[in-house]
Amino acid sequence: MIRPVTVRAQIVAVVICAMLSGGCSLFHPMGPDYRRPAAQATFDASRSSAFSLESPPDRWWELYQDASLNHYVAIALRENRDLRAAASRLSIAESLLDQVAAQQLPSTAVSASLERSRSTIPGELGLHVHNSVAVTLGASYEIDLFGRIRRSIEASQADVEEQQYTFAATQIQIVANTLRAYLNVCNANAALVATKRTIKIDRDTYAATRRLADGGGTSQLDVTRARAQLESDEATVPPLEAQRTAALYALATLLGRQPDQFPQEASQCTKPPTLERPIPTGDGLALLRRRPDVLQAERALASATATIGVTEASLYPQITVGLSIGSAASTIPNTLRAASRTWSIGPLLQWTFPNQAIARAQLREAGANADLAMSTYENTVLTALKETETALDSYARELDHLALVQRTRDSNQTAFDQANNLYRRGATSFLDLLSAQKSLALSEQQLVASAGSVATDQVTVFLALGGGWGDYAQRAAEQAKAATERRTSQSVLQ
Repeated sequence: MIRPVTVRAQIVAVVICAMLSGGCSLFHPMGPDYRRPAAQATFDASRSSAFSLESPPDRWWELYQDASLNHYVAIALRENRDLRAAASRLSIAESLLDQVAAQQLPSTAVSASLERSRSTIPGELGLHVHNSVAVTLGASYEIDLFGRIRRSIEASQADVEEQQYTFAATQIQIVANTLRAYLNVCNANAALVATKRTIKIDRDTYAATRRLADGGGTSQLDVTRARAQLESDEATVPPLEAQRTAALYALATLLGRQPDQFPQEASQCTKPPTLERPIPTGDGLALLRRRPDVLQAERALASATATIGVTEASLYPQITVGLSIGSAASTIPNTLRAASRTWSIGPLLQWTFPNQAIARAQLREAGANADLAMSTYENTVLTALKETETALDSYARELDHLALVQRTRDSNQTAFDQANNLYRRGATSFLDLLSAQKSLALSEQQLVASAGSVATDQVTVFLALGGGWGDYAQRAAEQAKAATERRTSQSVLQ
């Protein structure tokens, strides 16, 4: 029989072990401690007057001051199916973190059995009836001596934050795609307006040429050329209408609607929204702290690093403290008596000696995964810088291109007006008029295309800059982490 003093000493020892494992721990967790990689970055293209060093705002699309655009973005952020899928993946990661964190808490089990049997007893006559009642309440707690649970929580927490940044990246992409679809509608309509303006000039020229031919002032060849030019320009209308329809269908899908349920007011846009001020870019280091894909890769690296500790800790013993209290008797009333009570307490040591070849291979695999995550992170940083520099340079050069095309279009308009007046007075040939007309039509199309490219490049710049969502993503990740810590602490207190 165990003495009471010894029992109390064992209980105190178990409590001390549990306190140590739940707080400062007897051993530092196995595996390397994670250190966030240092990074430096600067922008070369941002020196252009098209940009400012201000940080992009979180709601960057509001810089366009377009109420319709703001409305479409709000709907997309609420109804888009890709965002719903990203939110579900985030919920899955949070659930897995809760499961891992729950390993810090004791496990409990309750069992009860009621048995009635009839059997013979050697040396006695007849059958004897035997009743057995047993009730047991047990609890067990793993002492995380080598940090397996702590490293698992660390890895799962990084997975949650990775999914949070994935969600933020999806939001940025959805906003950019919504704006692009809207811009594509406006650009197609603007091209249609320019084309129809050219077609009107073609019709006026065709009518004037026919009148001159009827009066003997020109030949039927000029009439045929004028009609051919008219028909050629009219042939460009159907492809532009198809582009507009495709953009409207894309916009509807981004808003979570069927393609044919696109906003009717969007189909009337003829001028794409543009910024009349320098684009705020911030600096290169702020970019790396803002782009969700960079932050996502960094969190994946943190998770892979923690997994090394999980793998290494699994090679060491697992110590579990167990406690069970119960009662066993022949009848239910007898189970309530003190004499029928049973109990047990003590640590359980489990140590599986792994196959060393397999264990070393698993450790190498964990280390290789961490190296891969580091390479992925470094490549993501370089890609982010490349995309941003390219977007900034393309936008600045497209602004210069737009200014040149505008001057070319104005000159061609003057040349066409002059050629048209001379042709009507018979002072120049129809070929001169047709040449001036073609040059004007071409410059009109180039002007519309360049203006559309400027608007699209602006969206590309904001997307490359992380959409100004860096602070939002960081706050969201911190909120997710704080919520997890609150849930864990509440579970411990209960």
